[in-house]
Amino acid sequence: MADKKITNLPELSLSGLSSDDVMPIVDITTDDTSKVTLDNLKNYFTTNSSRGNLIYIDSVFGNDTTGATNDANKPFLTYSGASAIASSGDLIVIRPGNYSEKIILKDGIKIYSYPNVVFSGNLETFITDNNVAVNAEIYGYLNINCTNSGIETNAVYLQSTGTTLYMECGDIIINGNGNSKVLWNFSNQEVTIKGKTLKAFASNSSETIRIQSQTLSGNSTNIECDSLVGRSVCFYIRSGNGNANINVLNDIVLEEPTSGNQPAIIHNGSGDVYVKANKIKTTTYRAISTDLVNEDGNLYVDADLIESTNVTLAGLNNIYGALITNYGSSANTYVKAKNMIADGGVVYLNISGSADRKTVLEGNMYSKQNLLIRNSSTRKLIIKNSTLRRGGDTDNNIVVGMGNYIIGNIFLGQYNGLSAEFDNVKIIKDETLSGTSTNPIFGLDGTTSEVYVKNCEVYGENIFSGATAFNAGSLADGNVYFKNTTSNVDNGTNVTDTSIVSGFIYDTNFKIIE
Repeated sequence: MADKKITNLPELSLSGLSSDDVMPIVDITTDDTSKVTLDNLKNYFTTNSSRGNLIYIDSVFGNDTTGATNDANKPFLTYSGASAIASSGDLIVIRPGNYSEKIILKDGIKIYSYPNVVFSGNLETFITDNNVAVNAEIYGYLNINCTNSGIETNAVYLQSTGTTLYMECGDIIINGNGNSKVLWNFSNQEVTIKGKTLKAFASNSSETIRIQSQTLSGNSTNIECDSLVGRSVCFYIRSGNGNANINVLNDIVLEEPTSGNQPAIIHNGSGDVYVKANKIKTTTYRAISTDLVNEDGNLYVDADLIESTNVTLAGLNNIYGALITNYGSSANTYVKAKNMIADGGVVYLNISGSADRKTVLEGNMYSKQNLLIRNSSTRKLIIKNSTLRRGGDTDNNIVVGMGNYIIGNIFLGQYNGLSAEFDNVKIIKDETLSGTSTNPIFGLDGTTSEVYVKNCEVYGENIFSGATAFNAGSLADGNVYFKNTTSNVDNGTNVTDTSIVSGFIYDTNFKIIE
């Protein structure tokens, strides 16, 4: 053979190839050169190909008896028929139509759904691992639309701790009169669902997403959708160490709840949970809650608006009457929102907690009828970059109540070791039309407390005669530190002035610092 560069060799047409033609094979580690015939090369790629079979399902033209692999003209009628012959590496393709059956996931099998595929019926589940660990993938536009009757429906039910699932879908909507969930997940592995509207709205208990008993830290449940709608809870971490990422393009909505105490989001686990949405709205008082005593996870919430539209004034002893609640040694909570609005309840409430837990709230807060903050816990509370505004009423002036300044018998006596920080906050009490109370806008009663008020303003107009901006009550033997903070409530008192000004209520532990 003439000495030529490979790139200069003439192109051989396919018609000119024969099975005994050879190709040179160079071992780049030793520079040894061998040959291989085209027949052997073909056999190698056929034997080692990772491409599986194509299996079609058609709800109109399919037939489970005549269905065959790799033949678009011989689809199966049902998923169960196609799945029976499928093995790892195969792809099941679901054509448009209505289906009423359960998809039992098989290890290594992928599913692709055309648009206009709808699974429906009165079933206990639609997609499940059947308590067997699998690695499964679902792509395309599969929809689930169920109206159940007298049964509990879990649209996607992952029972095995070893299951991994990646799923793309359209809408998953569960209605009816039985318990319902879009996802009930026990897996310790990565689970991802990307859909449009995810909604559990049966007349009984309906938890849209429930993650339970995950024991391996570092693994995540990932939800991406347009809207997340529930009737009992929209998103619920029941327990365990698993992490979660919930990214909702539009709104998380809890509506027409079966109980007035239910929140939209509950994190009672030890993992890290991230929730991002345009709006989080509830018709109960509560939107966000952490209340399991012995779990120490982290909850991060980022939204434009968090709102309760319950217009009924929350009772003074209602421990569920707040937009954001913490209880006990539950997860650290970090909430950032442009606006947090409570129509009838409190914006933030905490009555019990551990000193090693923290809550950070950033953004504007508005309570139309009630206190903004009711805090009586050793949990560290940080409020920053906020305007706290309370609407007018005839009850009292309190915007921030800490320790014994939280009104209501259930809160009395819980005021030891308070820890809080207010930084770059405006505290505003709207006009009060009548009443005789002299409660302060910012009140503290708490033994061994440390409260810092920095770069803040307190403002009130036409409020109760004799009212004050700040008051450390008779029970307080802790410290309140003010820095660069002003108020117009006490006859224009500037609390950075270390002189004692008439009308400013204080005690020996109420410190004013330049």
